[in-house]
Amino acid sequence: MKKKDFFKKGLQLMIFYIWYKGVLDPRIINGFLRSAYHTYVSPQLLYESPEEGIQKACQTILNTLHMEIIIEKYQQRGKNGKPLLFICNHHSYLDLVVLKKILPRTHVIVKQETSQQEVFFAFVGMIDYVFENWNIIPYSQGDRESGARVKQQMAKCWSQGLDVLVFPEGGVKKNMKTPFFPGSFRLAVSKGIDIQPITLYYNHSICCADDGEEPFQFDVVENLKYLANRSDNRCYLYFHPRIDGSQWTNADFLKSHCEEMMLAKWKEYVARDDRHELESNKILTV
Repeated sequence: MKKKDFFKKGLQLMIFYIWYKGVLDPRIINGFLRSAYHTYVSPQLLYESPEEGIQKACQTILNTLHMEIIIEKYQQRGKNGKPLLFICNHHSYLDLVVLKKILPRTHVIVKQETSQQEVFFAFVGMIDYVFENWNIIPYSQGDRESGARVKQQMAKCWSQGLDVLVFPEGGVKKNMKTPFFPGSFRLAVSKGIDIQPITLYYNHSICCADDGEEPFQFDVVENLKYLANRSDNRCYLYFHPRIDGSQWTNADFLKSHCEEMMLAKWKEYVARDDRHELESNKILTV
């Protein structure tokens, strides 16, 4: 089957699955059709680079779900152009969309199993296309050969001046999980790569994670329905001070340092949200 036909089939199955799950909201259907258009068709017709199409597709999804991105302490790329390892906690399927909106050229490490989970059975064609065209580096958890390939691809990206982003928790969690997996930190230290920690937080626990408590936190389509019927969905991103990887010799100490920073900031977000203080501290909205 040709790539174009495969993509169309995946889109048809996706719409059928959404209908089957009871999501008859035309806004959601329209949003997915428009995001699919920007992902697949527009880069070939309207945009100079695939990254523009990725950003437009991500913004369409976020608009459909009433999701606002609020960035605190954002740091632009340094003049030396040195590549980075971004590390971020992982709360939802939307994390990739949010981060790709901000960092469209960054290569992201994502579990290969994501496209094979039962909840995604109708999205396989779409997910596979995204994996292939959104600078996704897939890996299989617990597979040494897959891990070795991922490390090779990360090193190749850095040698070409490209950034890489990992979710060091190793899975999607409602509450930040530590300790982080150490592999990416060890590789970064061995290559002298700078680290950019990011703490991510959604207001009102609107995550989609396996340790959730509400029905909409366990199922992607239920989560879509929930978000589409809210009007104040927000994702907060805090960019911590960058860390010079060449100044560290012990990757485990570096990992612990990042854990402490990110966990402290995440707990601060939780406390601020409980006190309804987040809304009054918008730094930069995109």
